[in-house]
Amino acid sequence: MKDIKKEFNWCPSVEISAVPTDIALYVNGHQNMLPRFVGETPGLLQNIQDTLSEAAQGMFLIAQLSLEWLRTEIFVKDLENTLAQLLERGERSDLEQVLGKAYDETMGRIFSQNARHKELARKVLSWIFFAKDKLTTDQVQHALAVKDGDTRLNAKGMNDRGLMVSVCCGLVIVDEASGIIRLVHYTTQEYLSDNEAQWCPDIQAYLTKQFVSYLLLRDFEEGAVRAAYDARSSSLREVSMLPYSSSREPYAMDGLHLAARFGLHGFMDILLEKYDLDSKDGVGQTTSTWAYAAGHKDTAELLIQKSLACEEVSLDVQDSVYEETPLHRAASQGHLEIVEVLDGHGAGTEIKDSTGRTPIVRMILRGRDGIFEVLLKASGGQAEQIFYAEKQSLLSIAVGCDNKEVTQLLLDMGVRVDARDMNEWPYGRAPAREKCRFRPTRQRREFCVDG
Repeated sequence: MKDIKKEFNWCPSVEISAVPTDIALYVNGHQNMLPRFVGETPGLLQNIQDTLSEAAQGMFLIAQLSLEWLRTEIFVKDLENTLAQLLERGERSDLEQVLGKAYDETMGRIFSQNARHKELARKVLSWIFFAKDKLTTDQVQHALAVKDGDTRLNAKGMNDRGLMVSVCCGLVIVDEASGIIRLVHYTTQEYLSDNEAQWCPDIQAYLTKQFVSYLLLRDFEEGAVRAAYDARSSSLREVSMLPYSSSREPYAMDGLHLAARFGLHGFMDILLEKYDLDSKDGVGQTTSTWAYAAGHKDTAELLIQKSLACEEVSLDVQDSVYEETPLHRAASQGHLEIVEVLDGHGAGTEIKDSTGRTPIVRMILRGRDGIFEVLLKASGGQAEQIFYAEKQSLLSIAVGCDNKEVTQLLLDMGVRVDARDMNEWPYGRAPAREKCRFRPTRQRREFCVDG
């Protein structure tokens, strides 16, 4: 969203948000979510309405996630303490910080459930998050129902629809009219994308196995021997996930790409006898790109050694779509060890992708703070001389996307706040202008100026 906003930085903006009375009405209409003791305790419901009206900062989503948190409390005292935390956070933080913290706490509640509910939530979120099209609850139920060794889809193995939603603690909703199951808000997709390595590090292997197992069910084997029309009109109706599974265009990945994606470095030498190391899949990504983005250090080191031994293969090969190098992908995904390995072998730090971003800029935009020092050192350590395609400085970028850690590091390094970047903006002014275009806050301006 930040990149999209930047494209319209010359346009006047209008902020649309809920007023406190709207939030209060929302809470009142959803009080059935709250523990029974709320209705039995005088003044408690009013306290909840007043607190969430202020803490939500005009966003229904924050009120909704807060209600999901409150519904888990079992004592009046604990619920009141939670309200105090929400109120304090709303007073001290801006909207993005409040929303980010709400998502962090929601994921914490998901992962604190019993093991089976936690795993169910992870799988439901992964199906919705990685889907290229909208999914119905029937399709997700079928996708979850296939177990190892199944030859037919068993209706008794399907999860309850209500349970699929409830274990996700408010991150998933169902449109009752269409049956579509989706994430509750577009920012949920952004949050899950930014934290993919934490909540689903191994989920791609599970999804692949489920797709293959689903397509091998005997429901389709029997349908295949019927007339084409009969096969389509019978088995496709009975097994609703097939239209989605069979209609997805493959990435045209070869065995080497798959081994790199899932970290199967033990098969690399065998596969390299058949496939080229620098071959690209259907979307232009190389074997190295898959390995480095997934964070498989052993596989990455093996591929680096193979690349160095082959003069025709470069560590800086760019994909065909975004023109990203392996270092771009490793940096943006936060894989510090792989970044260090690539840097140690001389991977290019100044190469720009299709949007003009170098690896260090990608790292700042994605909030991967631990890699900053490595990339800055590799770039020569001259922070004031590194610019983005639009001629913004690193300080402008860091403050513009609210990356306080990198901003502080740059200030500690002595980057001049009163200097001007290549747009002739002072460092201290450009970030404030960039960020405050949408939501002016006194604290953010002070951070730029006082630094």
